Amino acid sequence: FSPQAISNTVWAFARVAQPSSAMFDALGARAASNSDAFSPQALVNTAWAFATVGHKDPELFDVIAAVSQQQLGRFKQQEISNLAWAFARSAHPAPSLFDALAAEAAPRLQSFNEQALANLAWAFATAGHKAPVLLDALAAEAAPRLGQFTPQALSLTAWAFATAGHPAPLFFRAIAEQAAPRLASFQPQAMANLAWAYAVV
Repeated sequence: FSPQAISNTVWAFARVAQPSSAMFDALGARAASNSDAFSPQALVNTAWAFATVGHKDPELFDVIAAVSQQQLGRFKQQEISNLAWAFARSAHPAPSLFDALAAEAAPRLQSFNEQALANLAWAFATAGHKAPVLLDALAAEAAPRLGQFTPQALSLTAWAFATAGHPAPLFFRAIAEQAAPRLASFQPQAMANLAWAYAVV
């Protein structure tokens, strides 16, 4: 299997929610031994697939973290957000990777779409990785664009900042102003997360 074939295979199985533990084990071992040949997209899609199906492979994630850090300058904005999401979702500790992701993402946030901004905030909060410079930059970038955030993204972002314990009173006020007229369109879980965030800040 080529690196692209490995990435495409695990991604496809994750998309249709048909994980095969034996197959993921075998492809994970093959990917870990040939990771230097993976493109940024293949690295991210592989990590995303393993995280999505909940298949633990610490060796593979250690390798993906190491190789990704060497290539982050080549990562597209969506790939940065998705890689952070995958590591947070998998609960795989990778503090040096998160430091590198924060440093790479912060000056490029203007080119992230709204969902990618929300997912990035969620990932750092879920991983428990402090990144105050990134979150300050994210709040500054997101605030004037909150009208374009979906209800889920608004809720996710508020939850992330509250979970991270990152003070951003003006940002929370801006989220509230955008959320209030749209509360009827919030799903129950999004509403619960939003209410929790404002209860703890």
